[in-house]
Amino acid sequence: MFTVTFYSYKGGVGRTLALANVADRLSARGKRVFLLDFDLEAPGLDAYFPKVNQATPGIVEYVSRYADTGVVPPLKDYVTEVHPRDGQDAGEIFLMRSGLRDSEYQRLLAHMNWKDFYANRHGFLFVENLKGAIESDYSPDYLLVDSRTGLTDTSGICTLQLPDAVVFLFGLNNQNIEGTAQIYKSVISNKLNKQIDTLLIASPVPEVPDFVELKEQRLAKAKELIGRPIDLALPLAPFVAFQETFVSKSSGTFLSELYTRLTDKVIELNKLDVLSMLKKARELRASGDPEQAMIGYKEILALYPQSSRVWRDYGIFLRSIRDRKQAVIAFEKAVEYGGRAEDSAELALAYLAVNKIEAADSSFQEFLVKSRSFERTFLYTMKFENKGRRDSAIAGYNRALELCRDESRRPFPLIQLGNLYMASKELEKAIPLYEEDLAIEPTGLAVNYNLGYALHLVSQEERSQGLLRKAIDIYEQTSKRDTPKLRANTEQAIGNCFAILGLPTKAAEHFEESLKQASVSSGPIYSSIRYLFVSVDEFRKETRKLMDSLQPSQVD
Repeated sequence: MFTVTFYSYKGGVGRTLALANVADRLSARGKRVFLLDFDLEAPGLDAYFPKVNQATPGIVEYVSRYADTGVVPPLKDYVTEVHPRDGQDAGEIFLMRSGLRDSEYQRLLAHMNWKDFYANRHGFLFVENLKGAIESDYSPDYLLVDSRTGLTDTSGICTLQLPDAVVFLFGLNNQNIEGTAQIYKSVISNKLNKQIDTLLIASPVPEVPDFVELKEQRLAKAKELIGRPIDLALPLAPFVAFQETFVSKSSGTFLSELYTRLTDKVIELNKLDVLSMLKKARELRASGDPEQAMIGYKEILALYPQSSRVWRDYGIFLRSIRDRKQAVIAFEKAVEYGGRAEDSAELALAYLAVNKIEAADSSFQEFLVKSRSFERTFLYTMKFENKGRRDSAIAGYNRALELCRDESRRPFPLIQLGNLYMASKELEKAIPLYEEDLAIEPTGLAVNYNLGYALHLVSQEERSQGLLRKAIDIYEQTSKRDTPKLRANTEQAIGNCFAILGLPTKAAEHFEESLKQASVSSGPIYSSIRYLFVSVDEFRKETRKLMDSLQPSQVD
């Protein structure tokens, strides 16, 4: 458990807002998070979590109960679980509130004497016991503490006894900078001889062009008084002044990205966080030092032998150095230890790499059952399609289509699924998909060609010819800047349009251009006739066969 206190010398700098948004982002990365609201005089952390049980007591009642009885009460009676983020991969968030918002809370707080508590009631040991109980009962990856402002007894507990790290938030006026500098120096050279890491966050900083020079002057002043540069400057975002909120990417503000950076920096301080360790191993791999990366991964596995995240990352590393058999074992471990849906997809791809086809298809089906993400389902299905696993790809695109419709978003897999049915000669399944896609994108070259060609194959010539003419018109208005592979495919398709329309001379021109583009291509090319990737030689043979089948026409 890594304990981080969020402290500000003055109020109004977005301390609790920052803490809540870091907690949200840690949860999104699968971390278990425990929140402690030690701002007893002005509590507010629970306002970010609508699911908080308002009848649950908190720190004030917990401390008072011990002070009255000499017995430490059960921690679970003072903790509530909150879930600001939905999702199967999200970590739990637990909150110990400051306490009940009633008259008894005010009475208990007024009679709370922390100096006496520490001097005569074993306060230091009590706080250590609280921290130990949190770790024992809830096993959080992170304990985040919201501290009271100013120079107080509780702020001392929060900035000295409890934390492994302190995040200082402060404005850029003199009061904030000077007060923060004083507390910062007391943390760095604390009497407990305790190593406490720090982050310095200026907040909120107006992003006004006319005051850029003043902003830089104030940042320089902060560096001078505190003794080192700040780590981040959080911009002023007026919309957060109206309600407690989690700032997402969709907010349209840079503040969201900076909260993500702040979360990254908190994780980096925790040297034993698996994400920090994996990041270092990945950096070694990227720098071209696979031997040191291998040592790093084995050290991480020794610490986290049942972490699906570690096994997944290790599997990706092994695959990158072409140790395919060991990669299979790593991904099997990731799945065994309850990993995410994509672990089953990665295992499926690993099985394909060692030619275990049945096992690959089975693992991919497990992925489809577990997956709740359209993006991941679509991307992994594309990979399976590229590996030639048509039946699995059909199942994958159907699942992606379901997820699209569930999320009321544009159904992207329509044309991909239709193409797979064309390759399987299941035209009756392909045509409705193309028709739906055409209604969404009536000027799309590919869908006009695909539907027109499919209708031609089922002898619906009147509709077919109208669509093929439209495809030609769209093609003629489109710039020809694609790669040779794509040009070869497009020219073959347009040549086929002219051939079906009974215009052999024009068809031959496009088939010739298709052959020309294919001759400078490398790797497989997508056939507009068979709806699958074929080698360059196969593509050229197929296109020549189409040319040979052209019949002269009196009207061309």
